[in-house]
Amino acid sequence: MVYWSELIGTPVYAGNKKAGHVEDMILNTNEKIVAGFLLEKRNLDLHRRYFTFNSILHAGKDRIVVKEPSDIRILKKAQKRKMVFAENLINHPVFDNRDEYVGRVADFCFEPANGIVREIIISNSLLGDLWSGRKKLPVLGRVEFSGEFIQINRDAREEIYSMNKGLKRWIRINTPPI
Repeated sequence: MVYWSELIGTPVYAGNKKAGHVEDMILNTNEKIVAGFLLEKRNLDLHRRYFTFNSILHAGKDRIVVKEPSDIRILKKAQKRKMVFAENLINHPVFDNRDEYVGRVADFCFEPANGIVREIIISNSLLGDLWSGRKKLPVLGRVEFSGEFIQINRDAREEIYSMNKGLKRWIRINTPPI
């Protein structure tokens, strides 16, 4: 599994030539998959560039290699309006179907082989994250994305689990039994 936050700044190569660095991830929120990646805008570029997930030969935390230089495409304004970027969903609130607040989106986790988004990392607050750690929400058919928030049903809320990090867990592990 790969986290979106780990790929920010990853160099992208097309053939043997460096094409740039990953700036953002493009999501297909209907199918809950990674559709592609947005490259950073260089000084002389007039338009943004991107590549689709299907054009990737190798994806790792150290580099991403796409098949051909022609796979790096120009992003037109009309296309950009239709796309959903991971960065735009970060800090979006997550509510259940009873409009109860669950937390805020902190990161996305996906499979590097097929781009399926498997988990959304949820943050409650800075202090909550420090004390209890962040939580993982499995992305199944019960997660709905919108422009302003993400909604889950009650069953999905029950499937949220802890990443087992935070001071609370660290203090318990390092405290000798009485």
